[in-house]
Amino acid sequence: MTEKLTSKIIGQREKFLLYGAPKKGGKTFTALTAPEPILFHAIGGPNEAKTYFSKDFQNKHGPKDIVIDVVVEDLDKKGRCKNPIGFDNACNLLDEALEADDKGELPTETGGFETLVIDNGTVLSEFQMNKVIHIANSFRNAQAKGMSTYDKLMQEGILVPHDSDWGGAQSLMRDYVSWLFKLDKHVVFIAHEYEQTKANRATQSSDLIGIKPLFIGQQRDRIANMFDNVWRCTKQGQMYIARTVPADKPIDIIAGTRLGGIVDNDYIDPNITKTIEKFKKHAESIEKNL
Repeated sequence: MTEKLTSKIIGQREKFLLYGAPKKGGKTFTALTAPEPILFHAIGGPNEAKTYFSKDFQNKHGPKDIVIDVVVEDLDKKGRCKNPIGFDNACNLLDEALEADDKGELPTETGGFETLVIDNGTVLSEFQMNKVIHIANSFRNAQAKGMSTYDKLMQEGILVPHDSDWGGAQSLMRDYVSWLFKLDKHVVFIAHEYEQTKANRATQSSDLIGIKPLFIGQQRDRIANMFDNVWRCTKQGQMYIARTVPADKPIDIIAGTRLGGIVDNDYIDPNITKTIEKFKKHAESIEKNL
């Protein structure tokens, strides 16, 4: 039976995807305006959390009730991510935090958290890809040594997913985001952006046809479409802008809010806590008019 639309349903915990150019646009700055206490997962190293300690953020928002966890990115001599257990480490760290939250043992004022911030999805994708590449290599090595792939990977401390190829990396991200959606928490997931181009043979150039979140292949659409609220974060002068609907050019093609029409077309100085409050008021007005 279809459930009646009520403020309880519409007012469920919000899931945000913020994406934009690396080190630009205020993605982390915006994410940290989410409801407190905040559990901040810095995936890639402590530098992901440096925005919180910046003078700009502290002057504007002051200290936050926040816990910062770090999953370190392991790089080779050429600066390439090579950590096959980075994704497992990220999942385990979040699992531990959720257990501490259930027991009221997190070092926050309440012992728990309201918002989970994941920063950033690009490194998480690299971890996932490294995991499936390592699994594929282990499969070949195990065959050469007469071992089962499972035994080989278990020796190396790597959890075995159902898929072990490029498609497997996609399924890992889909499963991870699905897991986040099951949490009774606000979630803010940060990703870099990807410029989609199309070759123009007439002009011998490439035309920009879209700017999407930097995921793997078809995930640039599919993962984004899983989220309630998708904001492309940009910066114009000293102003941060969250673009929430398609602009006048067909570039911001992945964008929207769950209720629509609540946030202005170009949301200057975006604040997630205030946005969620608007959502709740809008939900209450809908319920009254039903």
